[in-house]
Amino acid sequence: MNLLLLRGLIRDQRTWGEFPQRFAVHAPHINIYTLDLPGVGTENQRPSPNSVPAIRIDVARRFHEQIARGKFPKGPWSIMAISLGGMIALDWCKAEPELFERLVLLNTSASDVGSPFERFRVRLLPAAFFSLILNRPEHSERLMLN
Repeated sequence: MNLLLLRGLIRDQRTWGEFPQRFAVHAPHINIYTLDLPGVGTENQRPSPNSVPAIRIDVARRFHEQIARGKFPKGPWSIMAISLGGMIALDWCKAEPELFERLVLLNTSASDVGSPFERFRVRLLPAAFFSLILNRPEHSERLMLN
């Protein structure tokens, strides 16, 4: 089985850290692959679309290109996604239901489950704001984790 990992808003594949290697030790039959969302990581020079469906289209296009080039295998595929990545994964599974056998979502939300006020934690807004204006990644990370 092949597993695609997707991160969330302003996060790239590096933030998975050692997770893929540690996961592989316990599940050697699973091949792990990652893709960055547009605007971050390996895609940081490209603008990010402003909607989940538009980001999904971008990521899906690059995913299918990787398969066509032989960099990713043809399948079967599962997807594990965090936060915004989870929203993209939900949209992707809706658009291409035959593509993924399994879907694992972590810390995400869906617009048809609750209102934005039910899904957004206002108390986290100051930390999010300061993480954007500070130019010290370690400090920003500490703010977000707290």
